[in-house]
Amino acid sequence: MAVVPLIMVASGSFSSKFIQPCDRTFGFPDGPVVDIVKENGEATDRTSGFLVRPVWFQFAYNKVQSAQGYSTRQLYWYSEIAGWTKCTNCLNANFANLTGTRYILCPQNWTLPINTLGPVPLDTVAIEDSIVILENHNRFPRTFLVGKYVVEKDNSAIRECVMDPDEDLRALCYLDREPAMDLSPDSLGESSSKISHYSPDSVVVEVETSTNQLLVLSDAYYPAWRAIVDGHEKEILRAYGAFRAVEVPAGSREVVFRYDRYINSLGMYLSIFGLMVAALTLGFAFRRRLK
Repeated sequence: MAVVPLIMVASGSFSSKFIQPCDRTFGFPDGPVVDIVKENGEATDRTSGFLVRPVWFQFAYNKVQSAQGYSTRQLYWYSEIAGWTKCTNCLNANFANLTGTRYILCPQNWTLPINTLGPVPLDTVAIEDSIVILENHNRFPRTFLVGKYVVEKDNSAIRECVMDPDEDLRALCYLDREPAMDLSPDSLGESSSKISHYSPDSVVVEVETSTNQLLVLSDAYYPAWRAIVDGHEKEILRAYGAFRAVEVPAGSREVVFRYDRYINSLGMYLSIFGLMVAALTLGFAFRRRLK
């Protein structure tokens, strides 16, 4: 019977502390730094900020995508490759370029070598509120094609390979299992991929390839996502330890990534069913005790 008071206390705590209306301008004020990033960038660009905490809170509210995440609740394998809560790997050239990090934000008095992220120097886009906005021209596109791969089941080993400066991640993909078909690089360099639609629950990519290749999308891997290649569903592989990859046969034209809400809905229904069973059990036990 101690479960009932516990549920009541938890419910009161949830409603009174977890959700509270507040003035947006207090925690997420408008600012020139975020405006510059949004005006110069695209919806799929990522940004990393270092020692710029007040501005950092504005990113999620203004739909500016972050390579660091917005909290400590991102998926385990992404946290592992990013360097956990402090994102210690976010200035690693391979990680920053693989995630498509376009802008780096840092204090004006912070020294950052211009060749930190690759051979093309970082550009200074603007300086606002003592914050420097740097642009990274070495970044990978959000989606790209790869014809070579290595299978490594140990995620820690994949992380070490991803951080290795000698690895060319545009030409070699690390997977946790074997793909279903034989792959080969495009020696003529005619393959291409381009995002034509991007939203939180669906991504459409136009592709052109004369060989069987992997299409990499540097969005977080999660089992609830589905991939459809020219009308045929394909398995999504976990690439580089944290991202999505799908096999595209030669001649493919379109890849659609779609989030399957049914998986989460199923969990919700099972939870509700479990609560109903628990309530009925408690009811029968209480009635029997009264008798």
